[in-house]
Amino acid sequence: MAIPAVPLPVPKPPEEKIKIIIEKEPIYLKNGIGRVPPSAVPLEEAILGALLVDTTAAEILPILEPEMFFKPAHIHIIGAMKKLYSEQIGLDLLTVSDQLRKHNHLNIVGGEYYLIQLTQKVGSGAHIDFHARIVMQKYVLRSLIDMSNKTIEKAIDTDPDIFNLMDKWDYELKRIQNLADRGKKIVARLNPMEELVEKIRIKKLGLTIGIPTGVSEFDNFASGFRKRELVTIAARPGMGKTSMIISFMVYGAIEKNHKIVFYSLEMSKNDVTNRIVARLTGIAFKKINSGDISEEQLPMVAAAFQRVDDSPLEIIDTSEHKNDFYKIVPSIREHIADGYEQVFLDYVQLVKLGPGKGGDRTSELNIITREFKALANELDFPMIELAQLSREPDKRPGHRPILADLKQSGSLEEDSDTVIFLLRDAYYEKKDAVRNIPISPMQADPEFVTLMIVAKGRSIGVGDFNCYCDFNEFKFISYSDTGF
Repeated sequence: MAIPAVPLPVPKPPEEKIKIIIEKEPIYLKNGIGRVPPSAVPLEEAILGALLVDTTAAEILPILEPEMFFKPAHIHIIGAMKKLYSEQIGLDLLTVSDQLRKHNHLNIVGGEYYLIQLTQKVGSGAHIDFHARIVMQKYVLRSLIDMSNKTIEKAIDTDPDIFNLMDKWDYELKRIQNLADRGKKIVARLNPMEELVEKIRIKKLGLTIGIPTGVSEFDNFASGFRKRELVTIAARPGMGKTSMIISFMVYGAIEKNHKIVFYSLEMSKNDVTNRIVARLTGIAFKKINSGDISEEQLPMVAAAFQRVDDSPLEIIDTSEHKNDFYKIVPSIREHIADGYEQVFLDYVQLVKLGPGKGGDRTSELNIITREFKALANELDFPMIELAQLSREPDKRPGHRPILADLKQSGSLEEDSDTVIFLLRDAYYEKKDAVRNIPISPMQADPEFVTLMIVAKGRSIGVGDFNCYCDFNEFKFISYSDTGF
């Protein structure tokens, strides 16, 4: 629901002339005549004005990037707005002015006077989706022009390696295609009041608002995995990440019939399927993987494979996407368009941005996680990515992970709405000390006791949940549901 703007007096130019640093806009040449590149500056102004006067318009920010704007002043302004949005600070004249001032950009954009002028361009954010789509399309056109010019220059003025040149062309084309796809569809979603009414209806039916995980205590706490959220699940090796997501996918897709797509960057599709069958049959994965199946067990295993085939679960391994970000993203878009509701990815540090990008791996991961968050928000689905932790928890007393342990990327913490860690004390204890503990039929094996730590919850808060993680059968449930 758009919030009407408060009428503001038409601003007067400041008495003291603001010192504006001139930044030249690019000009293209054709037959020796300068031409302005494709742009839509009036629509850029309308977008920025809407963001300043309408609180609901901020939902468009995750799919916009500063470089999509043509006018240099607008690049600084939208950058300041995205920074405020990521820190959950509301957008208005005061907050945006202060953010620009912190980075010495206020004078560059024309001062507070220019920001006030922007608010006079629109009355609300009613058409911001349409305006954003056009601005993105103009940016795509400029990108295509730049890519073509650079390719021509390299081909004529140098003696390039043609295969390297073609790889770079392919990479740039996929990057631009991804940007173009953003403009194809900006999801029409319920307004805040309509969304609240729908949540109340779901709660009255005793259902989970998001997609349930099967971990009852977490589902009650977080309402499952919810739309528009990026969830990062991270742990040291041996903590049960794979068991957890296999259990989540079986519960969500096979037991609750939600359409889920899983991008596996490590395991093959057959390996993932074998683990799911172990979860469904209760037969240890090692036996299924090695073919150690009795005649009596074979019909049950065959039925489980058929159940996976018939389920709304799609498994896509590296043979299809080559761990390439610009192949994974269009595939996600296609699946969401086909009605899939949730995406799992294992694991984010294996995603490759493409050749010729430059910069270090951390910078690339910052781009990848930011794009995944924008994609989840744009297409209205929950995305769950697995991630590695650094070795710091191994050195720390108690071994409890913290957000600073997220490997290679501070953006994993910043971009994620929810961050979940796993901690299994038995992993850090001597094997004999664990195995010498007597276990009765009514007692849980301490090897499988796992702590699920919600270390960040942008909209749910933080908390710890005792869970039972069976590595043999890929079962991950609340400890209170085990019956031990």
